[in-house]
Amino acid sequence: MVDTVTVTWGLMKVSPERYNNFDIGPFEMTTVVKDGETPEQAMARAYAACEAFARKSYATKIAAFKVALQESSAAMKSR
Repeated sequence: MVDTVTVTWGLMKVSPERYNNFDIGPFEMTTVVKDGETPEQAMARAYAACEAFARKSYATKIAAFKVALQESSAAMKSR
């Protein structure tokens, strides 16, 4: 029997500006406990992978948020 662990990175709401927000997550990863590894070590490895993915997702979404905000601001000024 193979031991597995599952880690969940919960939903994170980000509000960089009042009344505007976006979500990061939730993410879930299941991994096998490797030979010589404890379940806690496997969980830490899976958590690190989820955290790295969340950071990349945040970077992508905050960049898109800034562009959308600039476009919205430019549209409001042209009225």
